[in-house]
Amino acid sequence: LVTIIRLVFIFQLYFVFLKFLITVRITYEELSIKFSSILIGSKKSYRHFKNMFSEKLKISVVYK
Repeated sequence: LVTIIRLVFIFQLYFVFLKFLITVRITYEELSIKFSSILIGSKKSYRHFKNMFSEKLKISVVYK
């Protein structure tokens, strides 16, 4: 009877640990998706402003 209780207790601890690992993995994936979308957005805006600025420079050089 004691060994059965120990096995049940070990199984419960193992189950809690697995739930914790799954939660950590999901949280990590959500954070990485958020940060990658932030970084990708900033890269796109940087390229957009860089292109706009370079076009304005080309126009100003042509008019001079």
